[in-house]
Amino acid sequence: LKVNDPNDIPSANPVLHDENFPLFAKMKKEGKTSVSEIVPMRLFTLQEIDALARCAGFELVAKFGALDDEVSIEDEDEAFRMVCVLKKVEINT
Repeated sequence: LKVNDPNDIPSANPVLHDENFPLFAKMKKEGKTSVSEIVPMRLFTLQEIDALARCAGFELVAKFGALDDEVSIEDEDEAFRMVCVLKKVEINT
């Protein structure tokens, strides 16, 4: 499965943070099969994720720049996506 970098796609809407994101799947089974599709995708800022999490009863406890928790969100060379860890807030009654 090959996924393009969303930063390389010029069709993004800077206000709505949405875009049409090309997704390509290449599978080899008894010959060659290739499938491509345009997938609508919504991009979120860290502030939006934090606000949405709070509204849903969660808190942002950690953020990383990749699925590897050793990659800092601030690392300009290694961070290629934002991965947020949320925790359900306990309500004391």
